[in-house]
Amino acid sequence: MPSSIAASGLAAMATALSPASSYWGYSLNAYDPSAQAFINRITAAGGNFDYTSIGGGNEDAVKRAINDYVVACKAIGAWSSGIAQYLYIGQNAASHALNAIQDLNNMTWYGTITHDAYGFTPDGSTGYGLTGIQSNIVGSSDSTVISYVRTFSSSSKGWIGARTNTSPTYYGHFMDGYSGQFACSLGYSDVEKGKVTTSIAGCYIASRLSNTVRYNQNGTEIASFPVTTAGTTTGTIQVGGINYGPYQSNNFTQSLHSISSYGLGSSNMTLLRTAIQALQTALGRQV
Repeated sequence: MPSSIAASGLAAMATALSPASSYWGYSLNAYDPSAQAFINRITAAGGNFDYTSIGGGNEDAVKRAINDYVVACKAIGAWSSGIAQYLYIGQNAASHALNAIQDLNNMTWYGTITHDAYGFTPDGSTGYGLTGIQSNIVGSSDSTVISYVRTFSSSSKGWIGARTNTSPTYYGHFMDGYSGQFACSLGYSDVEKGKVTTSIAGCYIASRLSNTVRYNQNGTEIASFPVTTAGTTTGTIQVGGINYGPYQSNNFTQSLHSISSYGLGSSNMTLLRTAIQALQTALGRQV
């Protein structure tokens, strides 16, 4: 058989066996339905799946990474119990606003924000996002907040994760640059817990399971403490805001936020962090 014919035959077979294709009416290696729905919404929002400019994968590799992440979350129950996952994939404001789990509680952006392959970066003055999620549905019972942050300023105070817009009630990951500390205040009112003495970018998971809050930094549990105060009851969860007043901005580059009504034990927390890191690595924005 001539090599040109053989090559064309292999190319046709590769096309037929691609994840999104069908052969003889059957879908082969199809994406998880939830992953496919999110991919479709990113496409509709004008999103760009090519992350090779920052060392990530091409369009096909990124779509496969989205699928793998969704499957991993479902395996530990972190998808079905999720309220929102903001994965900031697509490299524009419209795609970064999308809640990956469902077409509800999509982000509304305010002020000046840079949207690019790394995620979103508020200007430190006016930029922030509102989720539409009321804080009373998280914090006062089993729940988890996750932030993946690539950069932050060590010279100013700011929220490194989700928070309420009702001061002084805080929810999420608090970074106090003046004293070089991270603190988790999940389900607490103006109380810092789980402090870290060095400023380190990466993946932070704060989770309440029953009467215990655990705080995980880049795969290591750094704090575990009993719940002594009920969670917040008012306010809309915000991203990109600073800690000393609502509707203000930090200047951290943020690559993922997840908010769920699911409490994670230590083992599932480790598994989820592994899945998050794999996704960020596929995108080329891992730290």
